[in-house]
Amino acid sequence: MKAIHYLIYNIKKIIICMLLVISLCGKETRADNIDNIVIVYFYSTTCNSCSQIGDYLKEIAEKNKNLIVEKYNIYDMENMDLLSGYCKAYNVNKEDMGLVPIVFIGNQYLFDENIKSELSDLLKKSNLIKTISRTTVEKEFMNEDNGEYALSIVKVCVSAFVNGMNPCSISMLMFLIMLLISNKSNSILKIGISFCVGKIVAFCLIGSILYEIFAKINNTDLMHKIGIVLILVYFVLMISNIYDFVILKRKQPSKLIVQLPMIFRKFNHKLIRNYIDKNFERRIASILGFVLGIIIASSEFLCSGQIYLSAIVQIVQKSDMSNYLALLSLLLYSVIFVLPLMCIIILISSGKKAFEISVFFTKHVAEIKLMNAIFFLIFIIYMILNIIYL
Repeated sequence: MKAIHYLIYNIKKIIICMLLVISLCGKETRADNIDNIVIVYFYSTTCNSCSQIGDYLKEIAEKNKNLIVEKYNIYDMENMDLLSGYCKAYNVNKEDMGLVPIVFIGNQYLFDENIKSELSDLLKKSNLIKTISRTTVEKEFMNEDNGEYALSIVKVCVSAFVNGMNPCSISMLMFLIMLLISNKSNSILKIGISFCVGKIVAFCLIGSILYEIFAKINNTDLMHKIGIVLILVYFVLMISNIYDFVILKRKQPSKLIVQLPMIFRKFNHKLIRNYIDKNFERRIASILGFVLGIIIASSEFLCSGQIYLSAIVQIVQKSDMSNYLALLSLLLYSVIFVLPLMCIIILISSGKKAFEISVFFTKHVAEIKLMNAIFFLIFIIYMILNIIYL
């Protein structure tokens, strides 16, 4: 009897021990299941609100032991690329792409003032899903687009170079140089460079405005309609350039269609003549040459802006491209656009006769027109394919 009681007693002890072990294991399992909440935070050291948000996130992290804040300074280009990947992963609005401060948590992102007003409530949610990891973003939203980015840059560079050979742009520069030579100016290089820098600034400003307008259009149907309008415009320009090519081959330049309107040509010529006649000091002349470049580039846009517009459309269609990268692309375009002009200035400054260069370009205007027509044809095909598969 005692043996039975002793056996029962031991069985009870074993059962109690097993229950205790199960209970402890259950607690450990539950503890293990409480995942850390990850906040991915992008900031800049020159951003005023970023320092405030940084302090706020530090304060929250101290109160929540299971909260991890991953910080990335976008001044590091690698982090800038990572931000572009996160923006794509979280379908960030086009106007917010590349801007800081921004945090990614769960399946949401918060930008600037919304971080302080909404983050604390978001952390209280029991159904908060896991934040997309850096590894996932790099694997699924970044590496696949390296080739596309390279292709976009190549297209921007090619279109800029083609546009840089525009007769409107070259003729205005040659007119300026001829007047400088006739005025016996020895500052052709300095004034020419300042003139080109002015054109770069003007094209960057115009491009930025047009980019902002197109970037705000998020409606796919509206983008299709705009694409169709652009195709029609470029078709007319293609036919016009082919017509100009034929006319030039027949030695009838007075019948050209695609050229700067007479009113703008007269305005530009008058502006350049007034600039030369004033005979400014060298330092002031360079500054005014810069201003002259801005004004001339703006008035030339009717003649040289069509191809630039196509480049802007290409940049906008890279929906995952940040504003920072888009502006860099516009700057790259503007610099390459003035390269032919810079080459002419350097050649003339180094002793090459301006008349010979002018004659050379005059002889090859027909080929330039044909090259423009081919470019417009390529872009029309590109736009049609883009509309079909968008």
